[in-house]
Amino acid sequence: MTPLADAWQAIADRPFAELEAFILRTASDGDAAGLLPLLAQMPDREPLATAIRALHAANRLEATEAATQAALRSLDAAGLARVLDGAPSAAPLVRAALGLLDQLPDPLDADAMARASFLLRWVQSRAPEAFAALRESAVDRASGALADRDPDTLTDADLLAIPGHALAGLDAAAWAAGCQPAWRSRREAFAQRVLTGLARQQKSLSLARAETLLSRRVYTDPAHCLVELLQNAEDAGATCWRVRIDADAVHIWHDGVPFDARDVVGVLSIGQTTKGQSHIGLFGVGFKSVYAICERPQIYSDVWQFEVADVSLPRALATRPDGAPADGTLLVLPLRAPQDPGSGAEALARRAHALSAHVLLTLRNIRRISIDALSTTRQIVREPTADAAIVRLSADETSREYLLAAHQHTPMRDPEDDVLIALPLSERGRVIGLPVDVPQVHCYLPTTLQPGLTFLLHARFELPVDRERIDATAPGNRAAIARAGRLLAE
Repeated sequence: MTPLADAWQAIADRPFAELEAFILRTASDGDAAGLLPLLAQMPDREPLATAIRALHAANRLEATEAATQAALRSLDAAGLARVLDGAPSAAPLVRAALGLLDQLPDPLDADAMARASFLLRWVQSRAPEAFAALRESAVDRASGALADRDPDTLTDADLLAIPGHALAGLDAAAWAAGCQPAWRSRREAFAQRVLTGLARQQKSLSLARAETLLSRRVYTDPAHCLVELLQNAEDAGATCWRVRIDADAVHIWHDGVPFDARDVVGVLSIGQTTKGQSHIGLFGVGFKSVYAICERPQIYSDVWQFEVADVSLPRALATRPDGAPADGTLLVLPLRAPQDPGSGAEALARRAHALSAHVLLTLRNIRRISIDALSTTRQIVREPTADAAIVRLSADETSREYLLAAHQHTPMRDPEDDVLIALPLSERGRVIGLPVDVPQVHCYLPTTLQPGLTFLLHARFELPVDRERIDATAPGNRAAIARAGRLLAE
């Protein structure tokens, strides 16, 4: 054994404070490259996470890059998450993550799928440009394979990296090359393999229990799932969102970007969101709100057709429901208790019909909401006018125009700067007060806060997981309120 290994063996079973002191000394001026493989062997991942942070602080990550990547390669998905989630956005770690993605087996097994999904999410959040380049390369490889009429040359890793928004263009390329059936068949086989692998993943009892508790206890209102699913459609770039509530099930459809493999992992996991900072849903738990009303949700989107059992267990389905649209994304929620006064069909219908039309003022993409709940229909539409600063909302056979003032996210503006003021106008075009029963404060979706404003305020506030409340004393929220005040003054 080496002197380092001897020293580590002598201290490895000591309290963490002593381990930490040893790790910090070694990372600063010792044999850090030799220490990393020893730490990677420990079931406790905090020592390795501590070493990586210490190496970054000591400017030694570059020198130990190969050893760092080797240590990360030995970890499963849970270990990678434990080590990298608290790690700095350092170039050597980004290169290590990209290196691990480049070394994925083909076909992907369940563990490799989980590791790849986490690594893609981590690169997306820490190095957006590298993430975009990785996805662009996958699309380019797919385009080349389709041009050669040989989609079977694509690896599972290629298909995993292809974003949903690129599928329409790739489908068109497949039709043009005359290989659409083969392209569809390749992706269907990949989808089946992903679902089978995810279904076979073992979870600890504590994790399974945590998933169940989170899915049932976060939201106080069972019908809150409707606005969460509206948010999912908005983040998918949908322009139209439809909900139909029958006596025993809820059907929700939107025309946004179809699911990709990472979206499947996202709805089966907690915190494995595929969304960036410009999206509304960043917690990775919004979809779990459906379990307040449903035991086994069904998802139909492109090649993905499955139901979810026990919160996180996918089960592939052979066919789509009769009459289901061939395009877009369809979610079917068979109601657990259709007659329940709090979570049954009638309660959901009331909540759907009570959805404020004003939500279309703050969403970026959705322009039409269609509600068919227990044979009662409602249409909410946002329309432009000749004046770019004025929009018209139509709902319940009435319409009203609103003057909008907004500073919204652009490639040159941080999404945290998003802020919007909406002022209702009279038939003569004069500013009037907002009706008292209209949600006054939004973070894309309405919150429960009603501070007595006479206008609608939207900002990208910092919210708790249920997204219903706002802590006005939080520094980020105080800054958002200040931006809104300046916008209102302008």
